[in-house]
Amino acid sequence: MRMKTALLIVLISALLIVAAWIVAVTQKPASQPRAAACVGDVSSFVAPTLIRVIKDAVAKAGMSTGGIQSVGSVEGLRKIQAGSRVDLYASVDIELRGDIERVGPRGVFSLGRFKLALACRTPLRDLADLAKVKIALADPNKAPIGYRELAVSWWLQRDYGINLTARYKALGVGYYYNGTLTITVPSALPNTNITDIAPNLDGAWTKLEIGAVDCVYAYVPFLINKYLSLKPHGEEAGYWTAYIGEAPGGRAVYVYVFKPPYDFLNDPPMPVRVVLLDPSGKPAKIINVGHFEAFVASFTEKGDCVLEALKNMNLTAYGFVK
Repeated sequence: MRMKTALLIVLISALLIVAAWIVAVTQKPASQPRAAACVGDVSSFVAPTLIRVIKDAVAKAGMSTGGIQSVGSVEGLRKIQAGSRVDLYASVDIELRGDIERVGPRGVFSLGRFKLALACRTPLRDLADLAKVKIALADPNKAPIGYRELAVSWWLQRDYGINLTARYKALGVGYYYNGTLTITVPSALPNTNITDIAPNLDGAWTKLEIGAVDCVYAYVPFLINKYLSLKPHGEEAGYWTAYIGEAPGGRAVYVYVFKPPYDFLNDPPMPVRVVLLDPSGKPAKIINVGHFEAFVASFTEKGDCVLEALKNMNLTAYGFVK
């Protein structure tokens, strides 16, 4: 009897050891690659507006930011569709999410919605002033801020009677309205005496910084990305709220955050369609324009690490609204 009891104890002990070994073997590989993946540079195409939040997320995940490239959302999408391989893609244009999902990411995460603004070197009194200043337009073929600028200009012109679209028509941009606002954009846009073309929002902002232009359209998160400290300034208008911002170095920037419905925090009250044309003038891509919402897509384990970091960050501090 004692022998049987001893054998039973030995057998149970052996089974427990085997069970513990199985648990250790099956669980260890699941955690080790994850930890091992969260090291080194993160290769990524990131919209200029999202550079700061993505850099902070990469650092939070324990990785380095050397692989982050500032690229307009449309241009970044085209690079990925053409075969470029990156760990992460970050876009300010929710309309492009379907295109990215068709490429096959490992995961997609929404950062939240945000508002449209205008930043200028000197204060504006009203829309009549806006019609006269020199603007840097982020190329709508590469950057969503560009075709949003085209749309809001038509919209404000319709509601307030100030001709804001003449500058864009001089570039070859077409506006057509039949219940749906359709905007056609040539594949190449020239500079004019009141409009400079920039490859993306970063390029447009650089033109503002050096004094080559008077104003640029920008997203509120982009202005936060530039470490602007905004304070109310001047009288409000029906279409925007005025602020003054102090950029690093003490230079003043006058900021006008658009009010609903011009802020794109929600979908436009009318259908808006942008048609990007190829060099022959035929449609190359059609975009149905909705509200502003940023998203991030992961294509590798490194990208997964960044997505997990973003999910645990206070994104309202970067100008996003959930």
